[in-house]
Amino acid sequence: MSLVYGIFLLTGKSFIWEGDGLAQHYPILVKFYTWLHHGGLTGWSWDLGLGADKLTTFSYYVLGDPFSYLIGLFPKHHLEMGYNLLILLRLYASGLAFLFFARQRSFRPLSVLLGTLAYTFTGYSLYVSIRHPFFLLPMILFPLLAYGIDHVYRGRSWVPLAAFTGLALVSNFYFAYILAIGSLVYAVLRYLRLYRDQSLSLGVLSRRLIGAGLTGFLLAGVLFIPSLLGVLSSTRAGGQFANGYGLFPVSYYLRLPNALVTTGNPMRFWVNLGVAGLTFLERVWIL
Repeated sequence: MSLVYGIFLLTGKSFIWEGDGLAQHYPILVKFYTWLHHGGLTGWSWDLGLGADKLTTFSYYVLGDPFSYLIGLFPKHHLEMGYNLLILLRLYASGLAFLFFARQRSFRPLSVLLGTLAYTFTGYSLYVSIRHPFFLLPMILFPLLAYGIDHVYRGRSWVPLAAFTGLALVSNFYFAYILAIGSLVYAVLRYLRLYRDQSLSLGVLSRRLIGAGLTGFLLAGVLFIPSLLGVLSSTRAGGQFANGYGLFPVSYYLRLPNALVTTGNPMRFWVNLGVAGLTFLERVWIL
């Protein structure tokens, strides 16, 4: 972290991006800090535009983000430092989540450490940590969901998967469906790897996985449903889906190979991969 983010300290810069960071993320965190200390997190507020509901307005950014609540522990004159430290804490938590997932396998400690570093410091994580800090939440949640799926495949309780599903839905609906797709792919691939050793039938496993997903949805409903209703009634909801695109422009596909290695090229359609760390480990392993 010192090697990557030390440049900000050396140049006297903050982690607050001059775009959405300065216009949205930091002001929202300051307002959230005020509500944590004075007032509540629900109800109607006339301080939001011409008046708006706190729950549906702030559920997208801070209400579902567990790390945002830690800003209440900082003095008011150090909120900028709190904003910066919470970014590093999210990044650290993504590494811890991957460690939690990897330690249930029979990997050697050094292998787990290298995998954790490669997972934590991907191009995606380094890019979004400055532009949109809460975009790091999926990096924390996906290993937890994968852990919950493995827990079910071992014939154990589906409660961890239900809890992590609920946390994913509460944290941000924007990533909920992406995490659901990723979890489904992982569940299928993991089943194909383990099906010969399974003591439970596919029907039992499917019922447990679906039951965990539905339970997680019910757990998250208190925040997820109002947030979804707020989005569906917003001014953006009336726009054309995907701006009318059936396929991306040709330039998107031409730039895609470069996106596998670096995030330095101008980003199109928020495709942010930057998995050079993974490809480096792969080549070392092959050699």
